[in-house]
Amino acid sequence: MSDDFDDLFGKDDGDPLDDPAEPVEVKKSTEYRADPNEPYVRVTLAWLQRVLPLVESKEQLVVAEWLFRRRAVCKQEWFSVPSGELELELGISRATRYRTLIHLERGGVIAITRLGRQALLVKLLPLPPRQAKVPCSH
Repeated sequence: MSDDFDDLFGKDDGDPLDDPAEPVEVKKSTEYRADPNEPYVRVTLAWLQRVLPLVESKEQLVVAEWLFRRRAVCKQEWFSVPSGELELELGISRATRYRTLIHLERGGVIAITRLGRQALLVKLLPLPPRQAKVPCSH
């Protein structure tokens, strides 16, 4: 067997990575088109970096993302967490919501205050100040 790359494929087979003789038509998906009036969730990379180590499931991650969106929508430092909204819109249980709030509070990402027996207010806590980088000494 030869070490020459020209012999990698048989002489009659051609290179399977070459462009096809005829262009391939690419079909655009028409199944889903985003409605600009539809609500959406947008989070920062910094927020995801803070919450990913704290959540234990995809549902908890959705709750964390929803909290970020809720803060932006409410435009308040402290904002409410309606009990039924996540369950009605996304099927996320109350237990999952509370479990996520506890994880995020213990992780120092949010603060929670209770108004009476059931109402909650949540505050997203700022990032801790970055520690100064210590130069490497050789």
